[in-house]
Amino acid sequence: MLFRSVQSEWQPGQVWRARDPTGQRFGVKPRLTILRVTLDPDGAVKQLRVARTSQLDFLDHEAERAFSAAGPFPNPPRDLQRNGEVEFQFGFMFEVSSNKFKFFRVPQ
Repeated sequence: MLFRSVQSEWQPGQVWRARDPTGQRFGVKPRLTILRVTLDPDGAVKQLRVARTSQLDFLDHEAERAFSAAGPFPNPPRDLQRNGEVEFQFGFMFEVSSNKFKFFRVPQ
C-alpha cells in the first residue's frame, strides 16, 4: 500500500521536463534521492529529510512532496515501532534517459 500510494503521487518526469525540456541542462545520468522517513503511531508522516541528494533540489523536493502527499499510511506494526514511531529510508530513482523511475525501501 505504501509503495502504490507514493507511486501515484511521484511525478519526476513532469518536474524534470519543466526545468530541462531538452535534457541539455542537467544531463541524462540517473538521479537517486533517499529520504529518511519517520512515521507516527497512526501512520502520519512526522518527519522527512533527505539522507542522500540527487544533486538536484527540485527532484529531492518532489520526492518529499510525493511521500508527504501519499500519507497517512496504515498503522505501522507495533513490533517495528521504537518509542511509538517507525523510521526507515525510502529511495527514489529517476532514470532520465529513459524517463523511467522506481522507488524502494532502503535496507538499514
